[in-house]
Amino acid sequence: MFDHLEVPLRMLPDVLPVKIDSLIKRGRRDEAWILIVGAEKYHQFGEADEVNFIKDIKDTISGSDTVEELKILYNRIYRSAPKKLILIFPENLNGKTDLKEFITKEFVSAVDKMLDKIESIVEIKDENKYNDIIELALDAKIYPWQWRIGAQDRGAFSEGEGKQPGERDFPIFDPDNKIIMVGEAFIYRGATKAKAHLEKIFNYYHQRSAFLILVYDTGIEGDDFNKKWVHYKTKIVPKTKFKDAYKLLPPVKDLTVEFGMENSAIKVGRSLHASDTVIYHVFVDINYKLN
Repeated sequence: MFDHLEVPLRMLPDVLPVKIDSLIKRGRRDEAWILIVGAEKYHQFGEADEVNFIKDIKDTISGSDTVEELKILYNRIYRSAPKKLILIFPENLNGKTDLKEFITKEFVSAVDKMLDKIESIVEIKDENKYNDIIELALDAKIYPWQWRIGAQDRGAFSEGEGKQPGERDFPIFDPDNKIIMVGEAFIYRGATKAKAHLEKIFNYYHQRSAFLILVYDTGIEGDDFNKKWVHYKTKIVPKTKFKDAYKLLPPVKDLTVEFGMENSAIKVGRSLHASDTVIYHVFVDINYKLN
C-alpha cells in the first residue's frame, strides 16, 4: 500500500509539500500524483489559501517532469487496453465507463457534429457520403489513442450464396489491430431493408458480443421522425428474424436521455440478445428542418 495513505487528510496542508518532495526524490512520481489528486479532491471546497497551495505543488511537479518521462507516461497510458484506457480518461471526454457504451457515445458525438456543422448535409443522398463524414469525425477523435476505424473494411460474410467477403461499415480497431466493435449503417427505407441489416450484422464478426446499427432517416417516408423511431424500436427490431442463438430478449430500451440527446435529431436504443450479445441503435434525422 502507498505510504502516503498513512497521512491524515487534515494534516495535508502542513505535510504535503515535504511528502511530495520526498516521493519525487525517491523516483516515486506516480505516488506523488496520486497523493496530489487525493489532496485536491479533499480541499476543492476549502479556503482560497488551501486551493492555491495545491495548485502551487502541482505546478512544481509538472515543472520537474522531463520530456522523456512524459513520453514514457504517454506511451504507458495510450498503450493500455481499451477497457482500461477509458477508465483513465476524464469524465468530460465521454462520460461512459463501459467500453460498448463509450464507443456508442463516440458515434453519437460524431453524428451530432455532422448535423451541427454540415449545413448542406440534407442535400447528400448517398449512404457512403454520410459514412465518410462519420468516419472523419470518429477517426480524428480516436487516432491519438492509437485506435482506428476501418471504413468499408472487407471481412466476414456477405449476403447471398457467394464467397466474397462482406463490407463492414465501421469496424473499430485497437492498437494491436484487433476489432473492438463493428458498426453497420444504412439509409432507412422501411421495415424490410432495416430487418435485412439487423440480420446480417451478426455475420460481420465472429465475436458477437456487441454491434452498433446507425440508421440515417432522410425523410423519404411519410411518417415523422419520432414516429419512425418508435416504429423501428417497437415493431421492426422485435419482428426481425434473429437466429435462435441471438434472439431478442426484452424490448429495445430507449437510451436517448442517458446519452444526452433528448429533444434532438438523434435517438439511441439498446437491444439485448441471447448469448450475451448487445446491439446499440443510433437513429438519425438527416432532414431535421421544421417546415
